[in-house]
Formats: sequence, structure tokens, C-alpha cells
Amino acid sequence: NAPLSAAVESDVVGYTTITTNVGFNMVGIVFNGLEGQTATLNEILLGDFQDGDVVQVYSDNGEYTPYSYWKDFGGWLDGEYNPASIKLPLGTALWLQTPNRSTEVTLKGAVLSGEYKYQCKTGLQMISFGVPKALNLNTDITWQGLKDGDVLQVHQPNGDYLPFSYWKDFGGWLDGEYNLATITIPVGSSVWLQTTSTNASFTVKGSSK
Repeated sequence: NAPLSAAVESDVVGYTTITTNVGFNMVGIVFNGLEGQTATLNEILLGDFQDGDVVQVYSDNGEYTPYSYWKDFGGWLDGEYNPASIKLPLGTALWLQTPNRSTEVTLKGAVLSGEYKYQCKTGLQMISFGVPKALNLNTDITWQGLKDGDVLQVHQPNGDYLPFSYWKDFGGWLDGEYNLATITIPVGSSVWLQTTSTNASFTVKGSSK
């Protein structure tokens, strides 16, 4: 997991490096900005990007805001080719497209202390877990308010999705053969969650300074 060091005032800061797959990747923002500020796209997402790489930031209404990378113009640009000013709060989910190669990408910033809690929406949503560590779907994440038959899908390197279904009386998330899921969600990933509940949420423990 992310190497950590005591740095900017009260912040515990760190970074984690992920390796993209060729094409589309589901990424989650797992750091805050420093000194209580929310980080911008160009501050928090670093790597050996090439011209034409694309980020699509997911919003609560199910739509995406696209940004493209152009080195000679300062990095990530918005749809009008201005430097991206969007701020990415902890837990933001996004697509990162590196069309013709895999590459190493670094996420960096302040580590959350305490707990990360997310209030789910009804229906299909793209979610991230807000902490810079790999998480077991059943043992490292506290789920509340889910309904039997809710579905979670994990994006695979070949572009397919690995589905899991929720059944409370059988221990939580189950794989396709109805065994208790043992999958670990990689650090810096996001996933798809579909729930019929109006009050579902999850909590993940962050850093204890």
C-alpha cells in the first residue's frame, strides 16, 4: 500500500502507484488535497501520460465530464482546451483511458484520518472507497442498508466485468457460484454498484494518526 510520511503540517501525506491496462480503466481518488484543500486533476493524477489520453469524471447524475491530456499545453485540459480546473474530492470515481499502452500512474495527497463514509444512490452508480489501500469486499468495508440481490461489478483488464451479488443471510457479497466473495479491490480502483435501496451506505477505516 501507499508509503506514508509525516509532512505538511498536520497532514499525513502519501502516494500510490497503479498500472493502467490498455484502454479504459476505472480509477478512484483515494487522497485529499493538502492543508484541507481539494486537489485539482493536474495536482492529484500524475504519470507518463501521452497526448490524447482521456479522463472522464463521473458525477452523481450518471454523466461524465471529459478531459484530455496535451503535454505542450500544460497537462489535462477541459473541453474548451483550458487547463483543467476541476477539483476531485476524496472518493471521486473516473475513467482513465490510455488508448494504446499500459502506463504507471501516481495518485498523491493527504491521507484521510478517521473513516470514509459514502451514502449510496438508488440505481447504478460508480463508486470509489476513499482510502489508499486494497480492500476485501466483505471484511474491510462495512456495508449498511443494502438489499438482497444488489449487484457490484469489478472491471477486468480484458474489459469484462466480474459480478458479485449481495445476500445478507449468506454473509454478504457472493461470487457467481454463490460462494462468499474473497476478492480484494485494488488500491485506487472504482467499481459499479447497483442497489434498489434508498438508504444504502458503506464505511471504510482511514488512517489513524
